[in-house]
Amino acid sequence: MKSLYINGSNGISGNSLVGAFISLGLDVEFLRREIAKLLEPDTFRLITHRRASYGKSLVYFDTETLSKGKSTDRISAPEAMELVHRSKMDPEVKNSTEMILNKLFESKAKAHEIAIQDVRFIYEGMNDTLIDTIGVSLGMKVFNIEKVVINKVNTGQGEINIGNHKMQIPAPMTKILLANHTTYHDERIGELTTPTGASIVASFADTTLEVLPEEYLFSGYGLPTGKRHDDQALQIGINHRIEK
Repeated sequence: MKSLYINGSNGISGNSLVGAFISLGLDVEFLRREIAKLLEPDTFRLITHRRASYGKSLVYFDTETLSKGKSTDRISAPEAMELVHRSKMDPEVKNSTEMILNKLFESKAKAHEIAIQDVRFIYEGMNDTLIDTIGVSLGMKVFNIEKVVINKVNTGQGEINIGNHKMQIPAPMTKILLANHTTYHDERIGELTTPTGASIVASFADTTLEVLPEEYLFSGYGLPTGKRHDDQALQIGINHRIEK
């Protein structure tokens, strides 16, 4: 069994963590096949860009919902959970995906003071959310992760446009999800940690360290959407777990 270390100093999002797992060796075609157990193959597209930088393998990962997938993209939270539950995905991947989604949907219901059955991801994109959560869940299984360790999470600051409204960063969902974790922001403007990223932290991270190890058996780097600068990559590391 292994421990996964997530460096939260550049924030965390679902797509950046999937990119980091791909950087570590998660096979994109394997990921596509697992997603196709939930979403029809002609309803989504996976986008990956790789590059080397100072000996590091950086991966930009994103998704696109194709025209045939637009109806699925607008389903409600309970419908999404039922879709996952009825899928033929690997049971371990399915359980992790359900855990992340459940926390995410509950946080939106609480933030907007609505019933869970009324939760929809109109602006976030339900398909993107499903793919990111499946990707993270598959990465956790492939790399045999038993324990997740993180340092302080950088949320970013400023405002984000949601439809016709402006919302302060961190978003209410992110605040709710990270209520039990140490957060901060530096001088950077923008949303560094997304609700999906926060839900992943809330679902898996059981240890917070002030300082993470400097060396790992394996390291991966994922670039967040819209930010492809090398110094903005999410870094993750894997070490063998040492029982105390």
